Amino acid sequence: MSFTHKYRDLGHLIMVNGFNKTDHKGETKMLPAQTMVIDDLERKRFPMNTLRFNPINAAIREYDALTKGINDERLITEYKLDNIWGTWLKDNKLKVDYFKNWKESSDYIINKFNKDNYSRKLYHNQFTFDSGAALSCCWDSFQLLKIDNKLNIIFKLISTDYWLGLPADVATASIILLNYCSVLGQNPGKIYLQFGDVHIYKKHWQNMNTFLNDEIKYDSPLFLLYNQTDMMSFKSEDLRLDIYQYNKRKYDNTLISSIEDNK
Repeated sequence: MSFTHKYRDLGHLIMVNGFNKTDHKGETKMLPAQTMVIDDLERKRFPMNTLRFNPINAAIREYDALTKGINDERLITEYKLDNIWGTWLKDNKLKVDYFKNWKESSDYIINKFNKDNYSRKLYHNQFTFDSGAALSCCWDSFQLLKIDNKLNIIFKLISTDYWLGLPADVATASIILLNYCSVLGQNPGKIYLQFGDVHIYKKHWQNMNTFLNDEIKYDSPLFLLYNQTDMMSFKSEDLRLDIYQYNKRKYDNTLISSIEDNK
């Protein structure tokens, strides 16, 4: 079953069984303590919803910026991340040295994996006590776990907006797993998402009703990731996807960007 099917099933569950809650952004339907298992990467597919527009390029740029240690306003603007990271700037800089946090963690994971492929301590924690969070974002940690000769990722999200945030969070988890697999010479397995809560804001409820009734025609797109030399070497252009032409909430049959054209 593709990510699109599982994504839509979760949306239906939230709309039917979610309880109403109001926060600083408005009224929501919310479900706590949910999980989702995604096997698209295992099937050589990139988990992307094929029924509506996806913020995939922003997720790729964000990961690229994270591995480059981008933390000042000028470079954030250059990477077109103003609307994502701009609100977390203080004195024209981000509050935490993301690159240091990421590099120390990835070095630890790689060294640990090389000593023991099946270690249960391949863990990254994004949370820092001195500033609240290394990124004031939905996800806070992940664990890599090798099972049946495949590398899997357990991806923990504190809270996520189903309509706007979840597709990007899944893309981020996918890129992280693919990058580690490339560096460590492993095959990608499953993504295990664990939500503290997942919610849909009232302004998206009408769109949800339309979305839940759409016919799913296409599987997740094929992907190609060029070999990575280390966890800091990722560039946005390294990841290629078969992207279908977006038209009125649906993808038609015409490829506008094919991995075959970029090999």
